Amino acid sequence: MKVCSPEEGAPDAAQPRPRIVALTHEFYPQRGGIATYTHEVARAASLAGYPIEVWAPETPALSTGKFDFPVRALPAGGDQSWPSRIKLARCLMQRRESWAGRVLWLPEPGPMRALMYFSLLRRMPVSGLVITLHGSEISRFTSRWYRKWLFGRLLHSADRISVVSRFGKESLLSVFPELEPKLCIAHGALRSDVPGMAGTANGALKNGRIVILTVGRVHPRKGQMAVIEALARLEPAIREGFLYRCVGPLRRPAYLHKLEDAARDADVAFEYAGELEPADLNYQYLHADIFAMTSERDGHSVEGFGLTYLEASSYGLPIVAHRTGGVADAVRHDFNGLKVEPDDRAALAEAFCALAQDQALRSRLGENGRRWAQSFSWERTAHTLFDGLGQSQPSHSAARKKKF
Repeated sequence: MKVCSPEEGAPDAAQPRPRIVALTHEFYPQRGGIATYTHEVARAASLAGYPIEVWAPETPALSTGKFDFPVRALPAGGDQSWPSRIKLARCLMQRRESWAGRVLWLPEPGPMRALMYFSLLRRMPVSGLVITLHGSEISRFTSRWYRKWLFGRLLHSADRISVVSRFGKESLLSVFPELEPKLCIAHGALRSDVPGMAGTANGALKNGRIVILTVGRVHPRKGQMAVIEALARLEPAIREGFLYRCVGPLRRPAYLHKLEDAARDADVAFEYAGELEPADLNYQYLHADIFAMTSERDGHSVEGFGLTYLEASSYGLPIVAHRTGGVADAVRHDFNGLKVEPDDRAALAEAFCALAQDQALRSRLGENGRRWAQSFSWERTAHTLFDGLGQSQPSHSAARKKKF
């Protein structure tokens, strides 16, 4: 199995570069993990010499964005509803001749649904297919027999399947063990606009209170309530030394109200700073003492990797996280963070206390994390995804049709 790990070098850059089209619903100006992954891989691939373009839903911001690669706007809607799927299918079929000889990359579930339900691939003259899975879609697409059949049909037609963590690999192989020969792990890396911290991490506290920072959408799956419930278990004299600050897009206002109510009832100092621009987010990282993202499984939704763990580590912040999903590939226990089992609020509270009371521990975890975050590479991920593909001719497309 081909694995894009921090320790490996990039594949041979002298290999012929395939022409690639990335088809995605999640892209600029969105800042979520999948949108970031797609944008950064496309940028790294372009800078490495791959002829790549991204096809993404048309938005006002897309036309003004500046990219290192061509971007084509699709008038197909930016969600995964049935009307949007139908619009996307029509758009693709109207432009099917432009796919000739190209490698198609599906970096997220939206376009996978279109190809699964409308059997588009058999009518698209692509020379290769790359599929990237982030974790949640594996459970979702295999939860019912007909979805599993459609999903399996698409996966078996792929030339390369990537997952972003070992958790994703194990999840996929538990359902489709025969896919192992075409499976690779392609981790994410630091966003190109994340400066990180200068110098080494010394664990020194920066504020009157110990600031715990969470960066992520305000949603039950991100586990903000777990942090509040853990802090609520502390003795009042200890608890008053903490400030919990959340940054990120507000997806569920009712959940934010629950967080505020719970914090007020437990006398936990809590702030929601909203969704911030990069410069303001940089400030929050620099002025935090601990980073916490205690993600929890929410139905089919699970943390596939967690790019924000790497971001926080690049600022020398010790991490507190749950043992769930693909977090293990971004956070190593007692190396760059402390991990506890989901729903174990006592252990979570102990982790916060341990970090609050031990500067040497904060320094060690923070400095390990700073170096660890820098070891991941988008360029290496791009090579892992695309090297050696797209060199076959139209006969390859004809062979692909037989698999349906």
